[in-house]
Amino acid sequence: SAAFRNALGTMIRGLLGRIKVGQGRVAVNLRAKGKGSKLPGGFACESDFESSVIAAELAGEFVEWLIDLSLASTYPGAPYERKYMALDMLNAVAETWGVGTLDDDGLDAALESSEDLRRAIKLETSPYVRCLGADVTTSLLGALVDSWDRLRVSAFTLLSRHPAPLQGVTTVDEFAARARWALGLLRSPRVRESDAAALLMRLLLRKYAVDLGWDVTLSPRPMASVREAEKRTKGETAARLL
Repeated sequence: SAAFRNALGTMIRGLLGRIKVGQGRVAVNLRAKGKGSKLPGGFACESDFESSVIAAELAGEFVEWLIDLSLASTYPGAPYERKYMALDMLNAVAETWGVGTLDDDGLDAALESSEDLRRAIKLETSPYVRCLGADVTTSLLGALVDSWDRLRVSAFTLLSRHPAPLQGVTTVDEFAARARWALGLLRSPRVRESDAAALLMRLLLRKYAVDLGWDVTLSPRPMASVREAEKRTKGETAARLL
């Protein structure tokens, strides 16, 4: 029921918040130990400190399992209740940790320094990073044009958190293909299709025209150019679109 889903979402968000706080504290202790400091206060011996680190890492594995389970429930044709709950769980993770970035340079540097720093950075890294790939983005774009209103809004909220450009839509040709698809749906007499197309077009314009500063044209046919992107502010880009 809707009441159960709302209660479960609230409980999971509270749990994720506590996991993040606990991992943050352990990461601070690991960084101090990695820099040569003595055993952090509050721990009687090394084994107690290691137990707290292992507990934080196990909590991180639980979050990764939750993400994988949610992604497995967003397949095309999934029941509304399953897909909506999965998207809600992904939004909860993104709200708690942020989406992160695909840049792993910091982790690579830690691998060269010490085991403690490597473990600290892993605990501090957003677990949602695994969702930024092209395959997940494509799945979420499919959910964005679902027949259920709440699914479309949930997918839009999630994709709005992703950094620009969206993985899988990184070139002007890929952008033009998505824009043509959205404009085709926008002309549909079916309200659910035109509403879905409006959300998709809103997402594309926000990510590429506003955030990246691409020169976007929708008429007579959708196309984009990265020329002069550095010379135009976000405000100027928005005014040009309007």
